[in-house]
Amino acid sequence: MRLVEIKAGKAWYSYLTSVLDPLILPPYVVADLYGRRWRIEEAFNTVKRLLGLSYIWTGSLNGIKLQLYWAGDPSSGQLGYSMLC
Repeated sequence: MRLVEIKAGKAWYSYLTSVLDPLILPPYVVADLYGRRWRIEEAFNTVKRLLGLSYIWTGSLNGIKLQLYWAGDPSSGQLGYSMLC
C-alpha cells in the first residue's frame, strides 16, 4: 500500500492506493480520482432516491433489473425498465 498526502490550502488530505509507482499514479491524480468517485456515488444515490430504491437488497444484475422494472409505474413497470434499454 502507498500513502499519498496532499496539501490543499491549509488542509492535508491522505489517501491509500495499491499503485506503488508514483510515475504511474501521481498524487494529484489520486486526489482527482477520489473526488470523481464521490460524484459517482452521489449520482447513484440520487437515482436510487428518485426511483424509490432507497434499499437495493441484491447485487445481482437480474435483481437490480427487477427492482428498476418496478420502480416506475407499479402497475406497468415500464418507466424503470425503459431506463435500462
